[in-house]
Amino acid sequence: MTKESAVKVRKMLISPQIAEEWLGGMAPNRPLNDPRMVSYAADMADDRWQDNGECIKLLKDGRVCDGQKRLQAVILNQKSMWLWVAQNLSHTVMPTLDSGQTRTLANQVSIAGRSKHASTLAGALRQLWGHQHGDIRFPSHGKVPPTNQQLFDLLDENPGINKSTEYAHSEKGWKFLALMPSTIAFLHFSFTKKNATTAVAFLDAIRDGEGLRKGQPEWILRKKLMENAQAQTRLPSRTTKAFIIKTWNAIRAERKLSVLRFGNTEPFPVIR
Repeated sequence: MTKESAVKVRKMLISPQIAEEWLGGMAPNRPLNDPRMVSYAADMADDRWQDNGECIKLLKDGRVCDGQKRLQAVILNQKSMWLWVAQNLSHTVMPTLDSGQTRTLANQVSIAGRSKHASTLAGALRQLWGHQHGDIRFPSHGKVPPTNQQLFDLLDENPGINKSTEYAHSEKGWKFLALMPSTIAFLHFSFTKKNATTAVAFLDAIRDGEGLRKGQPEWILRKKLMENAQAQTRLPSRTTKAFIIKTWNAIRAERKLSVLRFGNTEPFPVIR
């Protein structure tokens, strides 16, 4: 390990001024959990603060990526504290951090600044992982769910899925079809990999219904989705996704489509 890349850990006297300076350049993170910060401040004020070896963590550019609650507590108390500090961390460590409260994938996507639609991207990545591993129901039915690091790797391998989240949020029409943005992002990305022009035209037609003729595969699908959206009991999302993929496959193969069905025991369709 080179000197420039080495993580440096040391105990430092953190003043309120230093805490304010560091937090001013803090990396995007979850909203502060105020009760925990107030609890930290109370322990510090009463000299009950326990040194458990946890560090305030700073990235190579000086931004705080973990430990902001402790720094906020120092500011609240206006009292300097000796705290452990780890400096010179790479931004690639973000998915591995855990500060006592489990971070969701959406938390970590937001922290890393990978998308302004973090929840949508996280959901799309899980669906993509599931589809690649044989079943959109993943991780149900006893299958081992992917780790957040595996999903970050999947994002690195498929950076275009970020553009698909932008597409999913570009129009509001999807909510009238009871389709989640993460589902649209997953489908848009998957279809785009097959044919980008056809993918946009297909999804736009489903969303808006413009120019569709009765009996067209897109018309049949849109009618099915609208009926489901208005139903008192809606179909499982797995079923509606299967309908969309079946319709896409039929159009790609130039096959006629008269009815859409999908049974619980039927294999999930592969995107063609």
